[in-house]
Amino acid sequence: MAGISILRRLLLKEAVKGSGQASGIMSIGKDIRKLADKKFQNYITAAKKQGVDLDKLSEQEIKYTFELNKPKP
Repeated sequence: MAGISILRRLLLKEAVKGSGQASGIMSIGKDIRKLADKKFQNYITAAKKQGVDLDKLSEQEIKYTFELNKPKP
C-alpha cells in the first residue's frame, strides 16, 4: 500500500475517533472527511517542504511519524 493512502486512512480513523458519538460507528460525515482532508493536505505540504517522499515510506514509518506529530495532552 502506498504511503500516502496509509496516511490518509490513519488521519480519517483519527478524525472519526475524535468525533465521538456524533457520527456513529458506520457513518463518516462530510465534516469529518473535510477535517481529515485538511490535515492530510497539511501533512503533504510539510513533507514536500522537507523533501520527504511519503510513497517511499513503509506503513510502520508512517505510523511512527503520525504518532510523533500528535498533539501532546
